[in-house]
Amino acid sequence: MLGTYTVSVNLTGFKKSVASGNVLGPGDVVRHDIALQVGNISESVEVSGESADVTKPDVSHSVNEKYYEDLPIVTAADVRLAESVLQMQPGYLPMSPNGDPMFRGSQFNSRINGGQARATENFFDGGAFGYASGHQGSQESAPPIEAIQEVTVITTTYSAQYGHTSGG
Repeated sequence: MLGTYTVSVNLTGFKKSVASGNVLGPGDVVRHDIALQVGNISESVEVSGESADVTKPDVSHSVNEKYYEDLPIVTAADVRLAESVLQMQPGYLPMSPNGDPMFRGSQFNSRINGGQARATENFFDGGAFGYASGHQGSQESAPPIEAIQEVTVITTTYSAQYGHTSGG
């Protein structure tokens, strides 16, 4: 139909563009390029999470019983041990007797962040066991995996209550 037309383009995030005065006759094919300019874009990002605990100097990593429930049962390699959480720690170097990194007792001879071998200390319900330097005659014993509720590994700058060793 013969007439003068106005073309208007609207798109979220862009300014409205209007092209007026387009004259069309019967059978006309007209091309009109319209450039869209970026308009007012508002975007919000919400970040939530726990803040770092600045009251303690240590860096630690904790896992709960869900971690152990999800471990595969591989009894031949003795994989489902509480100390398997050590292998997730940055700076952990396992003891490898005869090339077996899952050797029972490896947490006593392993190193964390360059600490000395046999320089780790283990706590069970707040009490130290498996102390460094020959374990002071202590016996290594891993509790049944079902008895573990939480394991925390402290790898750097320990508070005074844990500062007996250099290896983690």
